[in-house]
Amino acid sequence: VQDASLSLAVLAENTQLLAGAPASSRATVGSRARYSMRARLRKRLGRDVRFTHVTLYQPSTNNLDHYTLDATTELAVPLRSKLQLTITHRERLDSEAVRRGALSIRDGQLVFGLRVTF
Repeated sequence: VQDASLSLAVLAENTQLLAGAPASSRATVGSRARYSMRARLRKRLGRDVRFTHVTLYQPSTNNLDHYTLDATTELAVPLRSKLQLTITHRERLDSEAVRRGALSIRDGQLVFGLRVTF
């Protein structure tokens, strides 16, 4: 392991309705406090391949069933001396998303990219 960290915090949040939002969204409007817990791991796999993972968990302080969880995992593979191929998987869970009109609490992405270092 090259680097690992864990952090804890308390956050304030204020949510407002967007124009055209479904009426069912009104239950999620207002101010609240959230805990915030972040875990990060960075590791070299071999000489040049890098692996990074970050998970951010943010439950409401007064109801732990209301939370968001974001997880990002990235693999960076060198192609040339200053060019890397990155493969990133992002996953987001929002326990209140369905109540606001979403089809699921889960949203994910798989992103392929190029990173140039100067």
